[in-house]
Amino acid sequence: MDDDLSLSDFVMLWGADLMESSSRREAFTQAFSGAQGNAEVQARLGEYLNDSFAHTLHLVERAKDEGHVDPEISTAAVALALQAVEIGVHMIRSGGLDEDLIPPTSDWIACIERYFGGVRPLPAD
Repeated sequence: MDDDLSLSDFVMLWGADLMESSSRREAFTQAFSGAQGNAEVQARLGEYLNDSFAHTLHLVERAKDEGHVDPEISTAAVALALQAVEIGVHMIRSGGLDEDLIPPTSDWIACIERYFGGVRPLPAD
């Protein structure tokens, strides 16, 4: 993730990336599988997830500072939701979901923009 991106730009690019086929997705899924019963792989995966989460926390905090995320919503909760969607999409696609069931990228982006749009500050009365 680029530290210069706004949250909305990040969500758009991130969402589009999740719709692309990727060898990274397969490696990511294998890392989760390999972590079961393998302390070394589990430690590496945990390190990656913690680093990724820390970066996402930073992005969400910056979005709060810029007025894009409601300050009353937990930064960790927004970051976890982003991470959960990403991991979930990777797992579902790697699990063999038929490509014809994957929505067009534009539909996916519209969906996640609305989904994550719910963290925006409420309009003042």
